Amino acid sequence: MLQTLAVIQRRSDDADLVALAAAQDRDLRRWIRGEAERDPDTDLVEGLHAMADRIGAGHGVAVDIVTVGSPEVDPVHRDALLGAVTEAVTNAAKHGAPGAVTVFLDVDHDVLVCSVSDDGCGFEPGHTATGLGMENSMRVPIEAIGGRLEIRSRPGVGTEVEMRIPCTTGGATSGMSAWEPGS
Repeated sequence: MLQTLAVIQRRSDDADLVALAAAQDRDLRRWIRGEAERDPDTDLVEGLHAMADRIGAGHGVAVDIVTVGSPEVDPVHRDALLGAVTEAVTNAAKHGAPGAVTVFLDVDHDVLVCSVSDDGCGFEPGHTATGLGMENSMRVPIEAIGGRLEIRSRPGVGTEVEMRIPCTTGGATSGMSAWEPGS
C-alpha cells in the first residue's frame, strides 16, 4: 500500500490527489509505528505536516519535514512559529523556484530551532527590499515571543530562514522523525 501511495505522489498531476496520498502515507506510517494520531490544530509537528501537504500540493514542490523529537510548546509560541514557517515555505515555493523545501525542527537546550531551506534561485538579502510577508508574517511574530529570525541566501544557492524561540513547556521527547512525501 505504501508503494502505491508513493507512485500516486510521484506520477499524478492532480494536486488534490497528491495531497491525499501524502496524508494517507503519513497516517499509515504512523499506524504501523503504533503512534497515536495527533491533532494538527494543537500539535506543532502535525501542524507542520499539514502545512507541508497543503503548500506542497498547491505549488507542486516537495516539502519535507524533519523533526528531532516532538517539541512541546505553548499555543502562542506554536502559532507564531507555524505562521512564520508557513510564510517562509510559501515564499520559497512562490519566489524561489525550488526543487525541494526542507523544514528542520530541533530543540537545542532550551531553544526551539526551526529552519526552512530550499534549493531554489536564492537572492541577495542585503540588496532586496524586505517584503511585508517577511516582516509582518515572520520577523514580528517571532520577535514578539522572544525569538530571533535570520535569513541566509545567495543568488543561485537557495535560501535558509532560521528561527529560534524559547521553549516554554517541556522540551522534546526523544527520537527522530522524518517524513518525506512519497517515501
